Amino acid sequence: FAASGETAVSVRPHDITLSALNGSGVPREPGDAEGRVERQTYLGAYRDYLVALDDGQSVRVVAPLAVDVPAGGRVRLKFPPESCRALAR
Repeated sequence: FAASGETAVSVRPHDITLSALNGSGVPREPGDAEGRVERQTYLGAYRDYLVALDDGQSVRVVAPLAVDVPAGGRVRLKFPPESCRALAR
């Protein structure tokens, strides 16, 4: 892969951390993204989210039951670098 530039990245939905944004002004870290919950589905042992990122992309996230953000809620996603894989174009 090239040393710089843009590339697509793959990460498993259960490796992404989702948390509600509550206006606390916590600064973003590299690898973070913000967006709005498009849908949330309860699936027994976890919740399945579809999040529309601020840049227009959509991301699927699997979160524990303790995380409960309704559709329309603002969220921050953390993508752990060790779980991300660059994809060849």
